[in-house]
Amino acid sequence: MRNLIIYTHFNNESFTKAVVTKMEQELLNAKQEVEVVDLYKDKFNPVLDLQDFNYSFNGGDIPKDVKAYQETISKADNLIFVFPLWWWQMPAILKGFFDKVFTQGFAFEYTSEGPKGLLKEKKIDIVINTGSNEAHLFGSKSAESLEHYFNSGLLGYCQLSADIHFFTDVLHGTHEVRQSYLDRIPEILKIENND
Repeated sequence: MRNLIIYTHFNNESFTKAVVTKMEQELLNAKQEVEVVDLYKDKFNPVLDLQDFNYSFNGGDIPKDVKAYQETISKADNLIFVFPLWWWQMPAILKGFFDKVFTQGFAFEYTSEGPKGLLKEKKIDIVINTGSNEAHLFGSKSAESLEHYFNSGLLGYCQLSADIHFFTDVLHGTHEVRQSYLDRIPEILKIENND
């Protein structure tokens, strides 16, 4: 099983990074392949411009970094996105990643019946860390909106669907709360404990 974790946080001491580290450890312990893409470390440029539009829709040359990301995604069985929630949305660097990498001809293609997904066999998990508490996140329907955005919108357009996991109260919660989220990671990854 090949797992690809795509993670976005500028702080390597963040809880988001702790989630990624725990995932990587659990997958390696389960004898699964895992690769981590850190978009900040890669200094990924999220700004979509005319050149990007040309390779996606007009047959232009695909930049080397985008081609490398697409090849890495193609090899993976499982895609895992881990990011903090900022202004009720993913960080801009990750949005730009989807804009520039999940392109026509790679993630989807247009047909006479509408868009057709090209990555349909992929399993996807999304882990979203937020400082909001659970009552506010779900009571305000923000969680519902995010699930709709990913599964009916962005990923749904590519005929993909994600299991979305919210880790709430990360900023103001206790160490025990954050540890409980880390303890859930084997369950999220569907790794069985054979101890």
